[in-house]
Amino acid sequence: MVLSHDHLDLRLVFANATYLTAMTAEEAALIFSPQFHPNINEYTLIELPKEVLDHLTNNENEKAGSLIIRGLETDTAVVCTQTMTYSLSNVQSSNTMLFARPTGDHSQPTVNTVYEIQDSLSSYWELTPCQPRVDRLRMVLEDAPYRGPTEEARMQARPSRENEEVELHTTKSLQNIIQASDAELLQGLEALGALEIDGFWRLVDPGYQESILKFLLVSAVADDIPFDRLPLSQCVSMMAEADTPDYIVRHTLIRFSESPDVSDGRDPVFKLSEYKIGRFFGKQLLANAETRRTKLNTFLNRWREAVPEPFQISLSMLQGLYLLEEEPNGSIIQYYPKELLPLHEKPRFEALFQVRKRWAHEDIVPYISDLAPTTKQLDAILLKYARMFKVGQQTMYTSRFTYFKGR
Repeated sequence: MVLSHDHLDLRLVFANATYLTAMTAEEAALIFSPQFHPNINEYTLIELPKEVLDHLTNNENEKAGSLIIRGLETDTAVVCTQTMTYSLSNVQSSNTMLFARPTGDHSQPTVNTVYEIQDSLSSYWELTPCQPRVDRLRMVLEDAPYRGPTEEARMQARPSRENEEVELHTTKSLQNIIQASDAELLQGLEALGALEIDGFWRLVDPGYQESILKFLLVSAVADDIPFDRLPLSQCVSMMAEADTPDYIVRHTLIRFSESPDVSDGRDPVFKLSEYKIGRFFGKQLLANAETRRTKLNTFLNRWREAVPEPFQISLSMLQGLYLLEEEPNGSIIQYYPKELLPLHEKPRFEALFQVRKRWAHEDIVPYISDLAPTTKQLDAILLKYARMFKVGQQTMYTSRFTYFKGR
């Protein structure tokens, strides 16, 4: 649903403050409109943050001047501008608010003007900045991963009734599903490593992506191309040997690199990111390990072998992906990705404290960082569901509620 400034043309006058602030209740001439009904509200009042009001009244931007309410029927609605998402909550007021407009000449009200009450309200809607709810993106896109041109040809050759079970999504269809602004939606797609192919957003199958990345790294070493100076055109030529489409080569370079160097306006040059390379191969090893649990030393050795020199590895690269457990025979690392946790606060903390009775601050923050846009708000949420205590210099948290059952 779209709300534009055209919906705001009704002038809301609380007894017109310009002329009536100095008047007593006896002097204010108020009458009820013939259409007034005490049990039926004709209007809704929304309190807008300044940045939203500026967005609505900005006539310089052709995309400004509208708010979009997004969400499925079972969702709690959010309101979006082009760049921000706001939660929508109803606030009860202890005073009754009157919607009134002057009778007669509206442009020249005086102290003798009679005001006609159009409606009365005891509540209003409040907009509060919130995190975009993009967790659903992975779920709606992972049913149709891109596995390369060969698999795509096989999929197109299948009977049409089989392909109908696989739904592909455009930007427009995602806007109807995902509760986020347009800008935040694109950021969420980028964070997932999605790319647009023939107008549809796709996730690249992790196994296919791993094979492409490995071939690129091996080819760069064979051709003596430094990892911090990879020209796009040369990479496309190298990857043609593996029948890799040009758009997959470009996507791989963008996904696993720092910002491309296009300062000379010619062939983009990419610098591979140590963090992105290390995190990807580490996640692949954790996700594919038997029972998704393995000895820490074994995992670190395999991870080191998977990541080419001169890139270094560190467990800090894998925040939000793993848990460490101490056992008699040594440390065990277990795959535990944040993406599988519930979206909302209460069930998120329930799940976390079912896994662990106590959490260190540095361990729990990666699993809840998306619940609030600022550190201050995140701390408030954390203390709402957990009690803080100290063990030496380390900050620890335990469940605030007894119905959480942690080990």
